[in-house]
Amino acid sequence: MALAQLLLTLCSIADPSTCRTERIILSVPVEELTPYKCMQAGQQETAKLYEVDPKWRLTKWGCGRYRPEADA
Repeated sequence: MALAQLLLTLCSIADPSTCRTERIILSVPVEELTPYKCMQAGQQETAKLYEVDPKWRLTKWGCGRYRPEADA
């Protein structure tokens, strides 16, 4: 079973040219991932990130197949 991942690109509010990408593994098999589930997970995870560090702004997000080699 392949898992899905959420990709969030966050940029600093103080310096918008400074960005980072967060990869979050979702507990949803990629075969069952719908645009709605991706959107829902994106909102939940973004809210969590804003609580931890409100100095970053979400600029881009999306879902796809989790690829462990992308973390290496």
